[in-house]
Amino acid sequence: MVLCGLWPTVPRAQAREGDDVTITLRTDNGHYLRADLNLTVDATAHSVGPWEGWHAERQDDGRYALRSHHGTYLRADISGEVDLTAAGVGPWECWTVERCSEGGIALRSHHGRYLCAEAGGASVVYANRAKVGSWETFVSDLSAASPVVGRTGHVRLAGRAFVDDAGPWCALGSSYFPLVWLARHDLERGRKNLQWLAARGMDFVRAFADVGGPSWEDRTIDASDARWGQDVAIASDLAHTCGLRVAWTLFAGPFLAHAPSWYWSITAVFASAIGARLDSVQAVEVRNENQGLDDSTMRDCARILADLLPGVPVALCGTPEKELPDLYRGSAATLATVHWDREYGERGWRPVRQPWGYYDLQGMPVAHLNNEPIGIDSSIASESDPVKLAAAALTSWISGEAGYVLHHGAGVRAGGQADLTRGRKANVWEQPTLETALALITSARSLLPADLPNWDRHGHAWPSHPLDIHSAVGDAVEAGEPGCNRCYGATSGDRAVVLVAGIRDRFRASSKAGAFTVYRPVGAAWVSSGPTTSIDLAEEDSAIALLVRSGG
Repeated sequence: MVLCGLWPTVPRAQAREGDDVTITLRTDNGHYLRADLNLTVDATAHSVGPWEGWHAERQDDGRYALRSHHGTYLRADISGEVDLTAAGVGPWECWTVERCSEGGIALRSHHGRYLCAEAGGASVVYANRAKVGSWETFVSDLSAASPVVGRTGHVRLAGRAFVDDAGPWCALGSSYFPLVWLARHDLERGRKNLQWLAARGMDFVRAFADVGGPSWEDRTIDASDARWGQDVAIASDLAHTCGLRVAWTLFAGPFLAHAPSWYWSITAVFASAIGARLDSVQAVEVRNENQGLDDSTMRDCARILADLLPGVPVALCGTPEKELPDLYRGSAATLATVHWDREYGERGWRPVRQPWGYYDLQGMPVAHLNNEPIGIDSSIASESDPVKLAAAALTSWISGEAGYVLHHGAGVRAGGQADLTRGRKANVWEQPTLETALALITSARSLLPADLPNWDRHGHAWPSHPLDIHSAVGDAVEAGEPGCNRCYGATSGDRAVVLVAGIRDRFRASSKAGAFTVYRPVGAAWVSSGPTTSIDLAEEDSAIALLVRSGG
């Protein structure tokens, strides 16, 4: 049995999740954990230098070893003494990372005791505490000694996948619409929210560049403002310094209307603002749903963006779904940003399976992004179950979506009055179940091949599916039979990934070729079993299962 998890407070390194990164550990009173040359450890440093950098090395069981600048490891003995005498990694050098509130972490030793900076810092360090308080809480930041923050290079498209300097990957984003407003009016709170998201494995945030109307009165972002281009640039840089890119929605409306020439001009100003910082750009969508500019002007703006920002993924809009082929066909868009409807049917599994329907839309771009799905405190209908949210992300990537945006209430207006009135949260760390959902999604993503969006897809009834399925799937299950709601798969050669979602009672299948490792969610982690060619999944263990076959 293996618990698969990720360091929760460090942005992903350049190539893959779980790669080693250099971090710092800041105490409650602002001092840093320091490795001295005499192989002792204290928390006396006021600033960051080489001795305050720790190399976090993920172990197979999900714990971490922390290697000092001097090459030895942070070690806790059975009495709670902490030193740097270990040249290699054994049980006493392994630490379990536990999340605390507002981005803090606690480090639990092999002996079950927590690392403690006496007096909150500026003193000695032990690992002898039975519970977590302020002295046992650390803030983990990417160290100045680390050469990489997040992924690097310009994002572009290769087939259905996003790629950058490290190659393709299954992209993960978060709604954070008022980023530009925060960059001007509440920059430090914006930074803290972005750092929290990046620390939990996010690649990008989706932000509005221009938005207004009654419900946005205290979060208006006005592209007519003389400082607007500067605000966009500051917002881009803010996200980038936190290890994130931005997926922009240029005109978000609602109730805003201008002459076509105004939109053309603003599009050019926007392109100029982000053109010098393309490493910070995930994609650009011209219009939010059907709000603001008309269809013809929207297509004009997409052409302007494509001409001024060559290679940047450009989309038109995400709704209305049935009209999207006519809008996209013949346009300059290279990416589709579909907003699937939030009809909450099939025990809540209908929103999970919807990305598979993209291929029913003819004449659309090859690449597509699940841009604003059902989420925590979303409008119309919402979903707060971390298992279903993780299943939605996995379904998106298996279906060939370039990325998945986790939508949530704190990312809509970030504390705007219209959201507070309806009970939405102002900050991401206040958002119920968001942290658990992110932990499940990012740890599952670490099990997936980076180029999964470009793999061949297989529906459960297709002869090419990698499983022989012995249970019902789909409508019969929703009518009460044992089985699952959907069982989508993807293959590349002899490698395969399958998600069994919406299990009712029991699901049984067998592999057509080669054994699968089976992963089931337990809390915020995944428990593995196998490899096996016989799949027997009980609903009581979890409503989903991720099956991975690595091939020869």
